Amino acid sequence: MHIEATPIRRRTAAVPALADHGMNAGETRHLHRAIIAVIANLSSKQLELCAVALLNFLNQRQAILNLPASVTNDVAATAESMRALADKISAPPPAPTMLDRRLGWVARSMRLAPSERAVLGVMARRTLYSSWADLMDMLPLRGSLPNVAVLSAMTGYPLAEIDQRLAPGSPLLRAHLLRDDQDGEFDTTSLLKRIAMSHARKQAELMRWLVPTVAPSTLAWSDFGHLGPQRDLAERAMRSGHPFSLMLYGEPGTGKSEFARLLASQIGREAVFAGLHDSKGREPSRAERFGHLSFLKSLCRRGNQHVLVMDEADDVLATTNRRDASKTWINRAVEAPELPTIWILNDPRKLDPAVARRMNMAIGFNRPPLAVRERIIIKAAEREGIALSRAEQRQLAKIPAGPAQLVNGLAVARLASGGVEQAQQAINGVLTAMGQTTAAEGPATDVYDPRWSTAQMDLADLAQRLGQSADKGWSLLLSGPSGTGKSAYARHLAHELGLEIEERRGADLLGPYIGETEAKIAAAFATAEARKAMLLIDEADSFLFRRDSASKSWETSLVNEMLRQMENRRWPFVATTNLVDQLDPAAQRRFTMRIAFDAMTGGQVTEVFQAYFAQPWPAGHEVLCGLSPGDVAVVAHRARLLGVTDAIQLIEWLKGEITARGETVQSAGFSIPAPDSKPMKR
Repeated sequence: MHIEATPIRRRTAAVPALADHGMNAGETRHLHRAIIAVIANLSSKQLELCAVALLNFLNQRQAILNLPASVTNDVAATAESMRALADKISAPPPAPTMLDRRLGWVARSMRLAPSERAVLGVMARRTLYSSWADLMDMLPLRGSLPNVAVLSAMTGYPLAEIDQRLAPGSPLLRAHLLRDDQDGEFDTTSLLKRIAMSHARKQAELMRWLVPTVAPSTLAWSDFGHLGPQRDLAERAMRSGHPFSLMLYGEPGTGKSEFARLLASQIGREAVFAGLHDSKGREPSRAERFGHLSFLKSLCRRGNQHVLVMDEADDVLATTNRRDASKTWINRAVEAPELPTIWILNDPRKLDPAVARRMNMAIGFNRPPLAVRERIIIKAAEREGIALSRAEQRQLAKIPAGPAQLVNGLAVARLASGGVEQAQQAINGVLTAMGQTTAAEGPATDVYDPRWSTAQMDLADLAQRLGQSADKGWSLLLSGPSGTGKSAYARHLAHELGLEIEERRGADLLGPYIGETEAKIAAAFATAEARKAMLLIDEADSFLFRRDSASKSWETSLVNEMLRQMENRRWPFVATTNLVDQLDPAAQRRFTMRIAFDAMTGGQVTEVFQAYFAQPWPAGHEVLCGLSPGDVAVVAHRARLLGVTDAIQLIEWLKGEITARGETVQSAGFSIPAPDSKPMKR
């Protein structure tokens, strides 16, 4: 390799070196040996170019190098004189310092060659001590940062070998211990500086810091049974030990990180989370997170002990509108992970399709089923020392929350010396902040009875028949005025069939950007199927309206997407609408059954009145026509708030619900007779 001499220049190091007062005797001896190596390894011409600077360097550091005051007297700035000086001040190899030991532990773990270890030592000391940086700066070798020629001179290894050890993809660069400046020069990374400045005095201490393990999962393998065959497939694939990229995605708090820890334990390995914090304990940058992942790969790839985990990988893997993102590098990291690696994301739609398709496997995480949530609550309550009754366990389990929210809610209850009420408040607060519903899953109300809904068929009989059928791929279109019990019946039906319910309203699915609503529709169906739940979409007319009335192409696209999803579903789907006449004919044909709901009959009104208000319809008052179960539920809520029990006042409020819809209050055609009186005739 041709080396061109240049004038002496000052360094432009990204990480400033520390003062020399931190040097101990062993480190001083290392500097002493480096000076001798430089004099021995530079050519005569190069040595003469920097001889004056070297002599000044020695004069300024006579004390710390423990050299006689007259050692540089009468030394000429020639190569011959400088080499004679080197022989005169030669010193034996120093005993290993703590820095040597720390770098040696890393080098042995990574199986680095002696020349790689030597380069690592030179670059680490350049970062720590100003004398090392000054010594490199005075070498007449082109570059503002150390290059192959400088490192060859400092270590004594041939140029060709150092060049090979710092080639693209080499261990030191792949492990992110050194950074390639892309112009033949190299710099120290923050990771190497942290290793060099570590106070670890034992290898186990340093390895615990470099390879941070996490606490075991608080959940059991059975708690993820709702993932179905994918759970066991992931286990078998990861157990093979071959490089494998597994993507776990889903909303925050659904148990992705817990599953990653549990999966590693299940196959007899430890989960190691990459890039949890930077050198100052702050949130690491994207480069630092990828750097730590690369280092862990180099450190752990020859063993069979670890599973690498990159949590919150959305930002790390995203390439859109990122100048610091190398698509090629990211694709390679996913496609050739070197170790079993788990990537945890909240929203995989942010990924470039080229990245997503390189994953070996992907598992979507949704809210666990009710039975699983109940088991999680029981275990968490036991750990927190909170006594919960069976009813209270069920009450918390009905909250549509993920494992993390449930566990954290119980932890808050313990801190507040509370119980189920405090846990529920804490969980609901987090769900609200996340923009998620807090409505308990299950029937809409404890007093709902399908006999109170007027429909075209026997709703109780329908529930029984559907429960007896092995075919779960049915769908219902429930139509009729507001409050007639359509949604309440859907929830009741799910409860009777022992199904979870995945509920979406029109506002939940509509998105402001082209394609976003279609994606949300597809995700709703996919989520319901993954949970083996009944999907309930209220106000479905927003997505199933007549396509011949659409004025924009994206409006037609919404209907088409809904129709596609309806055709491919394998689990129950229920849609409700108040505007059945506006639905696309093709959509109506795709429903297994279409059921129209109407206002209650007079007999139903009296039964509902008795159930909600614990008193009969007042004698002598005509039973109202046009009421719905929803009207009675609204009035019942108002009565509880205000403490009203007077039947006449309740009836007036019920009339107000009818007139609020713009309808005229009418009688059902009969009234309840007073005691000991004959029925009224019409």
